[in-house]
Amino acid sequence: MGDIIDIRSRQPHIAGRAMCLGCRFKWVAVAEVGAVTLECPSCGLMKGAFAGTIVPDVVLECGCGNSLFFMTPEGPLCGNCGLTHLDVMGAGC
Repeated sequence: MGDIIDIRSRQPHIAGRAMCLGCRFKWVAVAEVGAVTLECPSCGLMKGAFAGTIVPDVVLECGCGNSLFFMTPEGPLCGNCGLTHLDVMGAGC
């Protein structure tokens, strides 16, 4: 088992189910926001990844009720109605 680390020293952080893409080991991981790969506690390789979607505490919604956005050069694009919200953030569809 790994060392115990004070979570407050790693703020902000995300947590969730993770899986090693090398050895297929599964565990619950905690990492700093922006972490792309995780060290597998079983095999030690940097092939761990969060399994599933990471959802923040606060989620913005488009006027159409959708919360899935894609970042484009023109600004956030609603994955449901297709509107770009660079000029209308908060105004909705």
